[in-house]
Amino acid sequence: MDGPLRVVASALAATSLAAAGCGSGATSQAPPAPRTSRVTGTSPATGTSLATGTSLATGTAPAAPSSPAPSAAPGRPVPGRSLPAITPEERTSALVRPSIVYIKTNWSGYLRNLSTGKIWKSRLIGFTSTCTGFVVNPDGYIVTAGHCVDPGIDGASRIFFDTVIKEERKEGNKHTKEELDRELVGDWVVEGQTAGTPADREVRVQQGVDSLDASDYVQKRARVLMFEPVGEGDVALLKIESENLTGIEVAPEGVVEIGMPVLAIGYSGSKSRVTDRTLEPSNKDGKVSARDTRGGVPVYEMSAPVSDGMSGGPVVETSSARAIGLISFNLSEERQPFNFVASSALIRELLGRNGVRNDIGATGRHYRTALEDYWAGDYAGAIREFDAVLTLVPSHRQAQEYRTRAVTRMAERSGPSPS
Repeated sequence: MDGPLRVVASALAATSLAAAGCGSGATSQAPPAPRTSRVTGTSPATGTSLATGTSLATGTAPAAPSSPAPSAAPGRPVPGRSLPAITPEERTSALVRPSIVYIKTNWSGYLRNLSTGKIWKSRLIGFTSTCTGFVVNPDGYIVTAGHCVDPGIDGASRIFFDTVIKEERKEGNKHTKEELDRELVGDWVVEGQTAGTPADREVRVQQGVDSLDASDYVQKRARVLMFEPVGEGDVALLKIESENLTGIEVAPEGVVEIGMPVLAIGYSGSKSRVTDRTLEPSNKDGKVSARDTRGGVPVYEMSAPVSDGMSGGPVVETSSARAIGLISFNLSEERQPFNFVASSALIRELLGRNGVRNDIGATGRHYRTALEDYWAGDYAGAIREFDAVLTLVPSHRQAQEYRTRAVTRMAERSGPSPS
């Protein structure tokens, strides 16, 4: 199995240890490790990691009547004038886009031999991994995949071991990757700066900016409130200090049906390697292929393709823009998209255990009303609602962009009526 977590940087200290991404790490499968206990609190020694595994009709107004077009107040719908064209996927993407966040985690730690206490090469190993997440409550609550915050073998430890294996073979170790993997996983443990603690991590969340390289991008430190490892659900809850965010509604599990059209959304590391690096996520459409369980935990299979870095991103029902789950893992041996979704039931349970109410928030409600007005041709109404959004969040980029479009269309409408 592979996970769509992405590793983007190399080691700390004097070492340059390039760590492979989840989709391209060691091919051997590590033996099951004892399950990491649920992580709570804000200790920097608890992890972020990778996955184990990874129509609305186009809006056109009725045909123009033969009589002259009726007049209307500027910004209101006028029969005979075309409305903004919008596909189901574009509509869903626009509705949820403000809720999508880019998660960047800096990891550091040592490999210690369990028998001798020896530290591997006395080196501090470090790397940066990336995932995707989405807002579920306007007060700074964010959901992502559990493996994105797991320091265990299903998460960051796997990358630490793969990093060391790659370095050992580069330096001439004649053992196979499989042999080295068995030795490391059986005899060595990943620890943070303090002996006996998990690898150290710093989780940061970014949203609302044009470029990953921009000097002014918004970046906030996140606390890991709780996570479940891959085998127990693969969901995690983060908290940043923020307010008036735009949330996504999490759908009840009962709405999910085979064949349901969905959109999987996330920050693809594969895409950023061949295009300019931006904070515009990839939107991959597909359908729910199966409802299943893994170790008794509900999972969905979907046909939408995903890649490294998209772990933790929402999988949303195209018709309602509600999250039916999040991107979890895939099967690397499959040539066709064979990707799995941690179900909405697990997300709702996680929120409930932490006393967090799923809420799109006031900003989200104004934003959605504004978009619906815009697509209906009520540009004056859309502008009022976008202004309400910008009063709450002046930096809301999607509201800024659509407000500009609404102003332009309203100005075009106030021109001479078509003959």
